Amino acid sequence: MKTYYSILDIPVNADFKTIKNAYRKLVKKFHPDINKNNKNTKIFEEITKAYKTLIDPEKRKLYDLSLKNNNIKNNNFFPNFKEIKSKLFSFNFLRSLFINKIINKSNSYNYENLSTDELIEKIIFSNNKNVKLYAVKILLQKKRIYIISDFLRLLFSNIEEEIKIEILNGLKSISSPQIKEFLKKLYDLEKNIKIKHLIKLNFNI
Repeated sequence: MKTYYSILDIPVNADFKTIKNAYRKLVKKFHPDINKNNKNTKIFEEITKAYKTLIDPEKRKLYDLSLKNNNIKNNNFFPNFKEIKSKLFSFNFLRSLFINKIINKSNSYNYENLSTDELIEKIIFSNNKNVKLYAVKILLQKKRIYIISDFLRLLFSNIEEEIKIEILNGLKSISSPQIKEFLKKLYDLEKNIKIKHLIKLNFNI
């Protein structure tokens, strides 16, 4: 699987200096203004995206967490609560990331054909609340256990109230003891009265 680490050709535990040196080396090789023979700008765009993510401590934490989530196997689908609390709840999960992310301008885009990761990306990065809500609805229709894991992580983030409500209403129909246990912990941490009330109402907490 291609990752930002493999793009920069560095180990996952690479330090700040290693990341910078790897990027500088690749810039000399792939930057279109430096290497006139390189016509493939997409490669350089990937390199730059990888560098900007890994060089930023908070972005790197989130990226590493997403890699770990993608490697979930067997029945270990549900995120560790302590991991969520320390890595997600402690900083702004959504709004501090990729501020200049290019948003898809087409409102008629066929979201049903997007992969799970692409839909999650829409929920996290889109500036359009309707796009986020639509992506949540499509994911809820899939009712796959690893998608539920992603939803639980989003509920512990600073995502908008309307998105949390959509997720909570969707999870009501596919509730399980594991989900309920997580939502009990969310209930204790949640500061939004409306969200707390919905958790209590939907899941008898």
